[in-house]
Amino acid sequence: MSMLRIGEVGSLALLVVVCALPIGGCGSGAPTSPDPFRAGWDSLDLFSLSASDTLAVLGDGTIAYRAGAETPAAEGLVSLALLRSLEDAVAAVEMAPWDPAALQPGATGALRLQWGGASAGFSWESTDELDAAQCWLIELLGQLRDNALGEGNERVDAVAMAAVVRGDRARVTERDARLVRDGDALLLLLRESLGGEPLVLPEVDFETEMLLVVFGGRTAPGAEVRVGSLASRTAGGYLQVPVTLHVPAPECAPPGYASPFEIVRLGKMDIEIFFLWEQVISGCLEEEH
Repeated sequence: MSMLRIGEVGSLALLVVVCALPIGGCGSGAPTSPDPFRAGWDSLDLFSLSASDTLAVLGDGTIAYRAGAETPAAEGLVSLALLRSLEDAVAAVEMAPWDPAALQPGATGALRLQWGGASAGFSWESTDELDAAQCWLIELLGQLRDNALGEGNERVDAVAMAAVVRGDRARVTERDARLVRDGDALLLLLRESLGGEPLVLPEVDFETEMLLVVFGGRTAPGAEVRVGSLASRTAGGYLQVPVTLHVPAPECAPPGYASPFEIVRLGKMDIEIFFLWEQVISGCLEEEH
């Protein structure tokens, strides 16, 4: 795993953690948390037995929320501060070995902690039965669940992005990104990072829109950066953006190098961005005879 701090564009400085192949240590497309910190469990699960909804928080900060058995899970990331608070709260709670058959009769909620093949937890009919440490942990998870799908709160949902332009001659040698919020910042970016590429950009309304520029770094010619058309706004306050770097196989690549990039447009928001990188190796094209 490698950590990059996005260079300042205009007045914005942004922290990004990249799961980058081959320099990263995680699998293709695997989510990474916005900090190397990882909680001491595999999964922390909150069950609302009366409403049949489930919230799962993984050790790397990934969350999944399912509101009923028939609905698809909404996925996102917990903020680093909340993940640390959850770990502190978990450490203060006494739990019994987990046995679904042993849930107390009439239970309306349950919590399960899973780690290394083991599990423990507790259940309750009323939160009045819980001690202070258990109540605090349930309250933190309840806040996360309410923020995930609560009306009027920041939710785990999709954010549309539209491709603006793509090229392969950026003046950037490492994987990086820039968030552009105004015209001055765009001119600076074009001059310093994209001066080697003649570009024609559409008009951008920076009152309501912003641009995200993603660089693939120095690669073989023929490589392309593709930013997904949908990002996920997470309950932890991050925008999770999928990025695929298509590179030719070494035996297929022509001599020289490229520095691919893509610019996408999205609605203006004040948010930190987290990238899910995937690298795809392209095969050789057969020559026609």
